[in-house]
Amino acid sequence: MLKRCVTGAVGIALTAFFITMGGYFFFFAVCFLASMAWREYDDAFKNIDLPVQKTMGLIVIALLLCVTQVNDVTGALGAAMLGSLVLFLGALIHFDKGGFNAASVSVAGFIYIGLAFSHLLLLRAYQPESVIHTFMGDFTMGEAMLWLMFIGTWASDSFAYFVGSKIGKQPLCENISPKKTIEGFVGAVIGTTLVVFLIGHFFFGFNFLFMTPLGIALSIFGSLGDLVESSLKRYVNIKDSGRLFPGHGGVLDRFDSVLFNAPLAYYYALFVM
Repeated sequence: MLKRCVTGAVGIALTAFFITMGGYFFFFAVCFLASMAWREYDDAFKNIDLPVQKTMGLIVIALLLCVTQVNDVTGALGAAMLGSLVLFLGALIHFDKGGFNAASVSVAGFIYIGLAFSHLLLLRAYQPESVIHTFMGDFTMGEAMLWLMFIGTWASDSFAYFVGSKIGKQPLCENISPKKTIEGFVGAVIGTTLVVFLIGHFFFGFNFLFMTPLGIALSIFGSLGDLVESSLKRYVNIKDSGRLFPGHGGVLDRFDSVLFNAPLAYYYALFVM
């Protein structure tokens, strides 16, 4: 538990630093995490003798992040399309060696990892001209939404764990993650909604009518992201995706909920707020 707490504290401090600095500091941090997540993804499928097209997938993810950094959404779609075509054309060459399976897993992986991490960049860059004044300084709209996304995700994980460990009895998805309970999930939804409402409304000054559904959605999508990564690990027969974060596992273990919540928060800000 001590190791988890220390790692968590360091992680929060680094998150605050990179979000505040923005620009290429934030870009290179996201690139590092995405590349490590891709490496873990490749290692996971090697465990069942199904290695992905590692180099090509990494190139596609890097291209996705680069074009997203310059706010070229059309370019990002083009990079994803080009990467898919090249990977599946490569499957023709290695058809007799399971090339189609490897290409399918590779495409799923760079969409799962690359597109999700690119939304962290989109969220940080969202409405940089909109400044929110708080007692802790000024925040752009993108910074505020990024913080709400991270805090909501962390709150969901924490409430699910503590409520589930105290009163949890009914399994939520026993065949995928036996320790998760319905009580923990309900506690996460209620707790996350309250936390996002309080911080969003009283700290950033957002309308509470927008913060309540955001809190609910972050908890639900975060839980789904957690279950998806748990199902992946169960499919490839591993306990943790990696060891980058002592006491927490790898990037996919730590960012499984973020992979779902970052796109959610971005499109919520774009179309709802």
